[in-house]
Amino acid sequence: MIHGSVNSGYGHNFEKAFTKDMEGLEESGHHRVIRYYMGDFNCVVRFEVDAYYDDGN
Repeated sequence: MIHGSVNSGYGHNFEKAFTKDMEGLEESGHHRVIRYYMGDFNCVVRFEVDAYYDDGN
């Protein structure tokens, strides 16, 4: 696991300023795991999704 320094990034402030929770999902977490191949490397990546954009289409 890679951890940034104490002063790296915006923490949750960016997320709080530019996103809003959908009703009923205020306490939910959305984690994903993807697998892909890059040459001879077999990569598995776990990440948390903070927001999505719905353009109405």
